[in-house]
Amino acid sequence: MSDIIVSALANAADRLDQPTVHEAYQQLAHVLGVVLTGQPFDATLPLTSTQLVLIRHALQRLSPAQMTVINGVAEQLQDKVTVNISGNTVVQNSINTVSGGTVMMIGINHGETPAIPQPPLPASMPITQVHDVFISYSRKDSPAARRIYLDLRAAGLVVWMDNDELQPGNPSWQKAIEKAIRASGSVVALLTPSAKASEWVEREIHMAQNHHIPVVPLLISGDEASSIPLSLCNIQWTPLRNPREHRANLQKVIAAVRELNA
Repeated sequence: MSDIIVSALANAADRLDQPTVHEAYQQLAHVLGVVLTGQPFDATLPLTSTQLVLIRHALQRLSPAQMTVINGVAEQLQDKVTVNISGNTVVQNSINTVSGGTVMMIGINHGETPAIPQPPLPASMPITQVHDVFISYSRKDSPAARRIYLDLRAAGLVVWMDNDELQPGNPSWQKAIEKAIRASGSVVALLTPSAKASEWVEREIHMAQNHHIPVVPLLISGDEASSIPLSLCNIQWTPLRNPREHRANLQKVIAAVRELNA
């Protein structure tokens, strides 16, 4: 299957001027990056041949469950670069020149060339869940967030956490955050006085709630009055404010996240 996935990426590379192909390409690159490295690949430009070779080798070491997620997204891209013709009906986008794709022709009838309807572009691509956890935190709490990130990764969970390459406030950052939240099975919110004062932590929590994605609140510092936002006041939170609480409660957090992703 690794050769098929890499082949889909290679076949689509020269057709990224087509919006549906480009979006499916970016979604597959996003999933591959998260599963293989913990962070999405930047697919603004086609992946290089070196990257494709590394991806092919890395895919061979994945578990069946991880491959199932990737295969589902790869099939969406493969559908975009495949043209099926049955009878006089073209059921995929028409192209004048086939380059790098796969063409299957079944029962072609000679005669008048039928009109080829152009399918409408979807209003939005469906978001496939690729992360078990999205970590919402204030940048002032980055050390604590990094520790939780490593703890969850060590437990075998697929975790998304922003990095220094994502600059807060710009459109690309906002779009990446929303897409990552919608592609997650749960949101772990690190609650501190800084997080309660953070506009973006509040937005991320509201975004998760608006998309019916469960939020797992972790009290990292402070108390209920100083750190728990109004939107989470009715949700049971777990204290991880010191090494003792961390040791006592970390496995409960991991179990809760696994149950939400079951």
